[in-house]
Amino acid sequence: MKHIILFFLLISGTLFSQIYTPELDSAYKLLHKKDYKGAIPFFESHIKQYPQDTKVWMQLAYIYDHQGNYSKSYQYFDNVARNSADPKERETAETSAAVMKDKLNRYSKKTIDIDVQSYYDSRQQNYITGLQAYYKFMLSKEVYVGPYLEMYTDSQSEPANILNDRYIELGFFGRFYALSNLYFELRTGYVHQFDLDKSSMSVSPRLVFGMRIGEGLNYIPSNPKKKTGVFMDIYSVASYQTKYKNGFLQVGLIEAFRNNIKGYSWLDFYLKQYLTLDSRRLDYNNYVEGGAGIRYKPNLIYFPYFFVEPTYKFYLIKDAQGNRRKGTFQIQTGISFSVSIKG
Repeated sequence: MKHIILFFLLISGTLFSQIYTPELDSAYKLLHKKDYKGAIPFFESHIKQYPQDTKVWMQLAYIYDHQGNYSKSYQYFDNVARNSADPKERETAETSAAVMKDKLNRYSKKTIDIDVQSYYDSRQQNYITGLQAYYKFMLSKEVYVGPYLEMYTDSQSEPANILNDRYIELGFFGRFYALSNLYFELRTGYVHQFDLDKSSMSVSPRLVFGMRIGEGLNYIPSNPKKKTGVFMDIYSVASYQTKYKNGFLQVGLIEAFRNNIKGYSWLDFYLKQYLTLDSRRLDYNNYVEGGAGIRYKPNLIYFPYFFVEPTYKFYLIKDAQGNRRKGTFQIQTGISFSVSIKG
């Protein structure tokens, strides 16, 4: 929304340069006619003559963003952030350059997505690590295909005492985005379950939804107007996994207060609610979990964040003997990161 507003300010003249050249006059006339493609060569000619005119660099950055040329847009925003004499203009350009960097990764023809979480669970006295990696090839903005790797393991499970299902899975996926925050995915792969010493083919259709309500900035410029925000993250997955012959529904909510510290660094205080259900009605797969947590990210773009999270699990289903599992309290502490890198 911020970029849309600024783009219309650009068109209305609010961000127009004060340096007059015939090229700039022609560019403005074409801009008012919404002939963005025709205006670009005139703007480019102007900044070759006056490279110090950062307002025109900004105008070109917004136009390139509007046209989907995120590489050029990032380059021009970054130039303004490094060279403008106006603190407000530098702040806007710095923030916009970070947005363009995200777009470059998100809309790249080839992208590597990596999700990792590694933590210690006080209840199980166990170190647990989960990894999920995708190499995505974009067929269109709605359709992605490619290989994936998924692994889940811990330090305490053994065949006689399985605390978590430990496995490694490798295969291919296809993903279709119905909306920017809703997609259907079909995965087909080869899985090996360590504790069962069992290997098989795995097919998993899944419907995934995720969105953020509110404001939680991942990056702030050098002199931000605002350093705090409140937001809620919603995440849900409905899936069927042939390796378990079981269907799953998982819904998670996080309500957070974020204090942005510097650049990519932030500190969150949050509440968490999590629900998981399965179609086989296994007692250990059906529970509600609630708690609170703190998470901190250092000022490095691809660095993990650290978290401490005390939670309580309440189990919903009775076992075959009519007994319900006793609720458990646990503290989880570790690192987590999710990164999308241009391939």
